[in-house]
Amino acid sequence: MLPVKTWASWHGEGQRWTEAMLTNERYNPATAPKNIPAPAAVAGALNRLKDASGTLQMLSTVATGAIYGITSVLDKYWLNQDLDFPYPSMVGAGDRMAICWAVLGQAPNLATGVPLAEKSVLYHACQGMHLEGEASSTCAALAVYHTCRGSNGCHAQGGCGFAQADTGGSSCGHSVKLAASPGTPCYVPPPPPQPDKVYSAPSDNKCGGFGGCAVPISASQLYPNTTGKEPPEPATMTLYDFGPAPDHRSIALGQTMSFALGDNVYDKAWEAYGKVMAARGTPVGAPPPPTDLRLALPPST
Repeated sequence: MLPVKTWASWHGEGQRWTEAMLTNERYNPATAPKNIPAPAAVAGALNRLKDASGTLQMLSTVATGAIYGITSVLDKYWLNQDLDFPYPSMVGAGDRMAICWAVLGQAPNLATGVPLAEKSVLYHACQGMHLEGEASSTCAALAVYHTCRGSNGCHAQGGCGFAQADTGGSSCGHSVKLAASPGTPCYVPPPPPQPDKVYSAPSDNKCGGFGGCAVPISASQLYPNTTGKEPPEPATMTLYDFGPAPDHRSIALGQTMSFALGDNVYDKAWEAYGKVMAARGTPVGAPPPPTDLRLALPPST
């Protein structure tokens, strides 16, 4: 029988994360993507989070927010089965729970609770992308930490690797049903690619449920082949500004931007944010370096 070591005992031995723990024999620094953090950067973030005060409280809020994202959607789903079942949210929540064990060697405190979001506040999806108030490098407000499809409660939030159609109605590329194989009686061929479909931009979605979610956005989050075409082709996102409080109604900006397989989701969110702020007459500069939390969080899809 192989010995089993728990996170609690590993951390109890004073262990530290290293670059080697986050790579395997196939890792090649020369060919690895340059638009995600290097393994050494992620290891450093994990160690700094372990050493910092307040990490348990923060990671507990991350985990609790993920669970709240699931249960809040389930509350609606039990009343209306036409809504999407939050299976992708359940998948994403596991990472949010596990990261606390990986960083601290202990479970998150699920009695922490989730701060209630104020309806009149226009929250932002991630680090530095404030559409209201003084811009800073701070991450998203704790009240809007959540995971995946259906759990983003308002507009201007969300940004995982799933790109939500701007017309709504699609899912995260997951299914709770086992797909039938070609040639069997229940097989349904996939719909043809829709190269002209327009998508919602991360951090700039027009309404709740359109954002793709995952707040805050992992620094390692990349886009898949959204169009389904081979070879992959770029797709288009449309952009919105938002009106004054308390409603913050979405206003079509009349601008679009492209995205493609392998693009960094946070970079695209910052690009969208920059275009909105430029249209407001207050252009922004380069994005801030990622926080340790964003470095440590794995991609949600």
